[in-house]
Amino acid sequence: MPLKYNELSLPSPLVKKDGTRISTKQEWENGQRDYVAELMKQYMYGPIPPAPTEMTWEVLQTKTVYNGLGTREIIRLTCKGTTDEVMHLDLLVYIPAGDGPFPCTVGLNFCGNHGVEEDETIPMPDYVWPEGRQFMKRGEQNARWIPDYILSRGMALVTTCYHQIYPDHAFDGLKDSIYKLFYSQEKLFLAQPGKYSAISAWAWGLQRIADYLETRKEIDSSKLMVTGHSRLGKTALWAGANDPRFTVVVSNDSGCGGAAITRRADIGETLEVMNHYFPHWLTPMAKVIQDNVEDLPVDQHFLTSLIAPRAVAVASATEDTWADPEGEFYGLVAANEVYALYGEKEMSADYVPQGGEAVTSQSRHYHIRIGGHNILHFDWEHYIDFAFSVWRGNFKTFEITSGTNNHPSF
Repeated sequence: MPLKYNELSLPSPLVKKDGTRISTKQEWENGQRDYVAELMKQYMYGPIPPAPTEMTWEVLQTKTVYNGLGTREIIRLTCKGTTDEVMHLDLLVYIPAGDGPFPCTVGLNFCGNHGVEEDETIPMPDYVWPEGRQFMKRGEQNARWIPDYILSRGMALVTTCYHQIYPDHAFDGLKDSIYKLFYSQEKLFLAQPGKYSAISAWAWGLQRIADYLETRKEIDSSKLMVTGHSRLGKTALWAGANDPRFTVVVSNDSGCGGAAITRRADIGETLEVMNHYFPHWLTPMAKVIQDNVEDLPVDQHFLTSLIAPRAVAVASATEDTWADPEGEFYGLVAANEVYALYGEKEMSADYVPQGGEAVTSQSRHYHIRIGGHNILHFDWEHYIDFAFSVWRGNFKTFEITSGTNNHPSF
């Protein structure tokens, strides 16, 4: 279908606070980028909490997996802050067999590490679940993570459950979140609007994984890909926007508050719906502006622009209208003017890609999978192929329409 995003009258990330416009990479890096980041904090996510004052780790388990394809470790991170509280993050770490260092994909999972692989030696989580949510069965999300495939591509994988960072409770998750490392319970519940959000907390957790991976000689910490699906796709984009260690940033079916243009407020998930059911995801300011999104000084292409000139991949699914696939594509294409500051050609297409199609520019990739709200083998093929092309520097435009391609490992 024809492109229509130019009809949305989107604000430009190149326009300064005084209304003048920048035109060079130097101007972007010496003030304008910080201004855009502050706008996204104010209206959407709030600031990411500070790094812990102390972080230690211990190995809880090491095991050879998938007939020697790699090893799986369970690593417990222990984080301390400025209060007396302590928080633990249990990482599931897969490292390929052979000589490293290996590139690595980093992401959060929804309902526990035990859902990634059907192995009873992976401990069940002991944290409190949101009301009405059941424990996931062992291996229930294996098709979302496919660690054997990722290992076969010569890539490491690290994941942890997002509930350990900020329990996904609409009203009381804050008190059990990593924010308690830095603020007393009294201060948490007297928070000023814009101070706290779950997405910023989850992004904090991804940064702690990057901290840990920098200590591992088996991992090439210059080749980290941060990934996320759905609300965790929103999180991956925000983490990538704030941390240049993530050289490839992946958003899968992230929708409103993620890759999709907010001004398409009559399509799929909206700020109003999100703020009603999940008021903790975003800053309270998002509720203030939800009825006047056309007046927002930002939109989600500002978020994508903050990642420039690093690489970003966005994907949708044909049946996932809630995530607004067309709006996700627009959010990526509308970042053209910032990527152009770094000498990159426009990302363009004669039409919005349809099911099974992909379009890739030097540092941006979009594909749309046939099916519903999920992240599957087809998506991982695209993301890993794209990441390898970025890290090797052999950028190309490609399409993958099935899962039968032969892919080189890194």
